[in-house]
Amino acid sequence: MRAAFFLLFVGLPACAAAPPGLTYRVHAGPEMTANQISALTAALEDWHAHVSDLEIYRDVADCDGSRGIGDVCIHMWSRAQICADEGLPPDCPNDGRTVASADGGDIRIDAALDGDVLQGVLAHELGHAFGIDWHAPSGSGQLMTKPLETNHVTPADVKDFWKVRP
Repeated sequence: MRAAFFLLFVGLPACAAAPPGLTYRVHAGPEMTANQISALTAALEDWHAHVSDLEIYRDVADCDGSRGIGDVCIHMWSRAQICADEGLPPDCPNDGRTVASADGGDIRIDAALDGDVLQGVLAHELGHAFGIDWHAPSGSGQLMTKPLETNHVTPADVKDFWKVRP
């Protein structure tokens, strides 16, 4: 089942080496539950509430490996799968992972997460897909810290969002 949903939010750079843009297509994996999609929607709305120039289009669709610039593919994995993907032991502390960030990317989220924690991990990983690295120092209270110190986008995260754009 393909459900299309439009949220005006995120970016499309002219080429892979260009800075991240402001238009993204977020593809929620078909394995995502209604609660997980609700958490994703809340995370996207949080980013858009803080960065109104973002254009984000969300749908429920499997990524077939042909991800383009500005595409973000989200899949729910087990923590052990996420850890193995990073070459770490199966009990590593990672709740999510973004691969090929800055112009979109593939996001893998621990399927056991729920509620505000899931929303926070999704918002954090979306930040990576939007081009934000680990800018925030531990103890800053920002979303883009490791480990997470908040489940919501902060004004400091917004500053970091704009730092990676022209």
